[in-house]
Amino acid sequence: MRVTVDGLDLSTPLGGDDENRVTLADLIAAEVGRSMVAQGIAELESLRERVRGIRDEQIREQVAAEVREALHGVPSHVPVTLAEVIRVEAWQQIHRGDLYQGTSTPLKQVVAALVYDQLHAEADALVKDARDKIREQVREEIATIVSRNFRTLE
Repeated sequence: MRVTVDGLDLSTPLGGDDENRVTLADLIAAEVGRSMVAQGIAELESLRERVRGIRDEQIREQVAAEVREALHGVPSHVPVTLAEVIRVEAWQQIHRGDLYQGTSTPLKQVVAALVYDQLHAEADALVKDARDKIREQVREEIATIVSRNFRTLE
């Protein structure tokens, strides 16, 4: 873009005093700088979010791998790394219940809850079907009785 104004160029002073003179070039540079910084901040936040997402996904993958490892056996030594601690904790959560209160393991509790939910849903469906059948039989019986009574009145 080219703009021509007589008597005005980038070195034209627009403010300030003799020592701190502000030219048109200074104002344009400051505005361009502000615009670039604002754009950079927005891009930086987007980049931060992306890095956080990647980091969280990597952590989930590493923890999942350690939990899978714990499913295959008892840790054989004292855990030293975070991965080993996760593996030991996962194994304990899977295989050991609360010895003092006699409760089952968290894994068994989750499975029991899922089985309960499934059985509950199936029982609800059976009860609903039975109610619908009974309702239909009652309607048919009432219709038969009413029809029979009207025939006897005729």
